Amino acid sequence: MNALARCKNCGGDEGVHHYKTMACPVGGREAPVGKKQEYKTTTFEVAIAAPQNVEDIIKKYLIDKLDISIRREGYNDELISVSILFDGDEIASDRLEVHR
Repeated sequence: MNALARCKNCGGDEGVHHYKTMACPVGGREAPVGKKQEYKTTTFEVAIAAPQNVEDIIKKYLIDKLDISIRREGYNDELISVSILFDGDEIASDRLEVHR
């Protein structure tokens, strides 16, 4: 079992489920100190993120980390400079000559 796994039934971490039966805790978390822990009839099942959600997370991460700049240079704007930075470090760049 994965200690970082979340349950698709209650949303709780794997570790808060009953140690023998893997029953879900009420509310998906441990009971407050002094209160009796109650369990539901559902049991732990790993929540698997849908691929679309994973893609959205990756896209958001890249949008936050990538910086793409395009600028025209030269006497008649005949050059186009493109640079790509990832988290502030340049990872790619190129200059293109425009022929008219």
